Amino acid sequence: MVASRALATLWLLVASSGFAAPDLPALSDPSAPLAPGGSVQQQAPTGRDPNTTSLFAATALGRGNAGFGMYLGFPLLGVRAGYGILDTVDVGLELDSFYGVMNELRAFVRWQLYRGRHWTWALVADGGKAFFAQTAATEGKGARWLTGRRNWNVVPGMIASYSSAAPLSARLFVDLRCHVAFDTEPFQSDPLGGIPPALQVSTNLPVRFGVEAPFSSRTSFLFAFGFDLHGRVEDSKLMPMVSIGVVTAL
Repeated sequence: MVASRALATLWLLVASSGFAAPDLPALSDPSAPLAPGGSVQQQAPTGRDPNTTSLFAATALGRGNAGFGMYLGFPLLGVRAGYGILDTVDVGLELDSFYGVMNELRAFVRWQLYRGRHWTWALVADGGKAFFAQTAATEGKGARWLTGRRNWNVVPGMIASYSSAAPLSARLFVDLRCHVAFDTEPFQSDPLGGIPPALQVSTNLPVRFGVEAPFSSRTSFLFAFGFDLHGRVEDSKLMPMVSIGVVTAL
């Protein structure tokens, strides 16, 4: 009886003094790695969602997802919007402009053939009509000479991209295309050359290297550079290009 009263008195003294037993840390997963000394190492969550919105690399947007991109550079500036109609197939529209001197509206499709842990491959094609501020006979070394584009253009090709497994890893890409240009207003610069055909077809080889570098789960920074090899005698033989922009989810 005396011992019980002593213990009760001691408990009242401790409770009234404001001291409490320290909280014990909650045990984590038994499979978690042990820190030095044998204690359980707590792993903090990263809190980052993966960025899968791509318009210029090979990664498809996915069914029901939409993306928008815009870029500024030389010789072109433009905007692009895409929508995933299937898990591996995207369709969309894009507008390229040589700063108002040439404006081209295109439709595009991207078919993601393969997606592994790091590499992704896709077939792409776009095509549309270009509108020029000057006629071909009066333009000289202008938008046609710089870009190799004519009234109608079809550009099929393939894209390969590489990224790590991190949620916000950069997507490096290589874009190889074959540009087929259809000239519906050809003219003859040689007075003795005769009447030109109603339609002239030329081919170019656009090559692009670039990166989509995510800085959030929805938006990425875009940087691209490359060159165009022109097959038409009247055009520039080699035209370099460079552009910067952003890609974001809608």
